[in-house]
Amino acid sequence: MIVHHCSLFSICVYPDCFPPDIGQGVNSALEDIYVFQEILAETQDNLSEALPRYQNLRKPDIKALIRLGQISYPWQYNQDPLQKRLWSLNFFLRFLFNPHSFIMIQNHELSYSEIIAKSNRTTQVLLILEGLAILTLLLKLVNYNNFY
Repeated sequence: MIVHHCSLFSICVYPDCFPPDIGQGVNSALEDIYVFQEILAETQDNLSEALPRYQNLRKPDIKALIRLGQISYPWQYNQDPLQKRLWSLNFFLRFLFNPHSFIMIQNHELSYSEIIAKSNRTTQVLLILEGLAILTLLLKLVNYNNFY
């Protein structure tokens, strides 16, 4: 008796899984396919070796892409007017240090992991500057109260 083993593998093409705001659903799906076919070639079509390599390689970028979908252009989340204004202020302040992630996503030479790392560094800088501004205001207030 001859037994044939058949394996079926499907890459989830997820263009509809991400909000269309950053336009990366199809791009990330195409990148997944390209990366997977490269790994298959390296492993000589050995799925048991290729799948874990693929998962380990793509996981950081997919996590970054999910986060970018949440922060890059969040208008679909029905923010109130104050949140929209704060987001717009944040958008323009970021240009002092790095382009906003929404802009960096358009650079095909940057991975999603690199983009989120740059965005996170800019966020840290802005938080430090915000803290320094608040501390300066508090010191001025204390000095003002001590003067009078």
